Amino acid sequence: MTLYSKILEFGEFFHGIRRHEDFIVIDLRLPVSWEDDKILKSRGAKVQMKLGNSNETLKLVSFFNIFDEEGCNTLLDEIHSILKWNRDIEEKNELLNLKTLVTKNVC
Repeated sequence: MTLYSKILEFGEFFHGIRRHEDFIVIDLRLPVSWEDDKILKSRGAKVQMKLGNSNETLKLVSFFNIFDEEGCNTLLDEIHSILKWNRDIEEKNELLNLKTLVTKNVC
């Protein structure tokens, strides 16, 4: 899989990518309600993160790891895990809300 296709998977959350000294840094703009640090810690905190600017709806989160092949792959895997976990939660909440609406309309 190419870097381009990996970045495409970040979707609208992708903000930037850069190298800082011996680290690779990927910046994402995530909804403020999303879990990130909690997910990283539950997975063993294989990468680091730093919160940046935020507003009422979005927060800038910089994820970083050592700039080598293994570090880059780990960084991408951890970011994808965070995105998947939060997207799954949103989908479950939407389904629950839909079920609640249908149940209310049936009664």
